[in-house]
Amino acid sequence: MRKIIVSLCLILFLVFVTSCTVEEHECEFKDSYEYNDTKHWQKCSVKGCREKNNEDEHYYSIVDSTLVDEIYTITKKCIVCNYQITDQFNYDSVIDTNEEWNILFETFMLTNYTMNVYIDNEDEPIYNSCYVSEDGIKVIRESILDTYSIRQADGTFKTYEYYQYDGKWHLQNDTSDRTYMNFIEESRLYFSFKDTFNKFIYDESKGLYKCEEELIAIIYPNDEVEKEEIKLFNTEIVIIDGKIFSIKANYQLDSDDAPVNNFEYFNIGTTVVTIPDEVVNNAKNKQ
Repeated sequence: MRKIIVSLCLILFLVFVTSCTVEEHECEFKDSYEYNDTKHWQKCSVKGCREKNNEDEHYYSIVDSTLVDEIYTITKKCIVCNYQITDQFNYDSVIDTNEEWNILFETFMLTNYTMNVYIDNEDEPIYNSCYVSEDGIKVIRESILDTYSIRQADGTFKTYEYYQYDGKWHLQNDTSDRTYMNFIEESRLYFSFKDTFNKFIYDESKGLYKCEEELIAIIYPNDEVEKEEIKLFNTEIVIIDGKIFSIKANYQLDSDDAPVNNFEYFNIGTTVVTIPDEVVNNAKNKQ
């Protein structure tokens, strides 16, 4: 037992000495990402340096789905580091008629969802994401995680924003639901797919409905904004246990000259938002 303790002490001492003997340097971070099951980061290429860059949670997008023996498997990949996970569900949700289809969308409520929007850019694609639950939101704008707004037990909100100029999270003074509601309005689009059932083909192997034809969807962010039409292409809809689980499509606004981008809603009805302890514990109060 004594030998084991001595060996452990020696190992810890060597680790300490090694970490203290890294020469002063300017970090050069690798382009590739390291990752675990919750986060990803870039390592410094200098041997012995433990500094990390762009450490953040995974941002998932659905990349594949399969349906085998009524078990529906969704594969999700992190947009940044390509880490993959799978979710499985019992599947019993085939729509047979246009009437069933219309009822499904007439009663559809977009709550507790994750929204991703991908925008084509000359340099590299930009993605915006909004994770929405009854208890709060998490927002990624222009590929950077920058906002949490979390409901407290008394009904007020604590809003944390990430400031790029100092690389720190800041607790905002405003305790209202203003930030929370603003992002919900920005991310929540309402779609009318009435009488489009016959345009969709059911892919039994993937457990989804797909329409390759151009669709005209009606969107209206809120009661104060006039309804607007957008063009949808390659629309995919997943229905699980009689409820819409995900909607994914390419879209085009305004005119035929406008760029074609991509959006997806998924984990509809199941998204949960929590804020990491390190954000809460290390946030600075806004001056």
